[in-house]
Amino acid sequence: MATLNLISSLSTIVSRMNTDAFGFYYGELGWQNLTNEDTTFPLVSVDFIRKVTFDLVAGGRIKEGYPVTVYFGYKSELDWTTLEHEAVIESARLGARNFLSNLQNYKDADGNKIVDEIKIINADRVILRPSDDVGTSGILLQLNIVPNVTAGVCI
Repeated sequence: MATLNLISSLSTIVSRMNTDAFGFYYGELGWQNLTNEDTTFPLVSVDFIRKVTFDLVAGGRIKEGYPVTVYFGYKSELDWTTLEHEAVIESARLGARNFLSNLQNYKDADGNKIVDEIKIINADRVILRPSDDVGTSGILLQLNIVPNVTAGVCI
């Protein structure tokens, strides 16, 4: 699976989530330049995918893995109490769970599952992640996504 297909699939999954309507952003620390005027909150921000891993498995198959960082953020304010941040972090947690569930079961137009394996490397609760003029609180997930590659490799 090419990185563009993965990003397109992640965007589609976010648009189909049955929690709050999240805006989708992709790119090198794309969340840093967000402003109140041009941002849809809550948001899902996927950092630029820098790496791909290759693993040779039995039968000559080559598995690819993509380390992906995904942030689920809700707008928050500096003067909020801890309980106010906790409320939006709980909503972000539910969004992250919904995203992971949809990612596990997502199928392409031909009915093929696109993901073979998802490994959760880390999950952090974040209070007041700053951007340009907006603060957000939420959940930061670090995943390794292994696409379901059905095409063989001829040697």
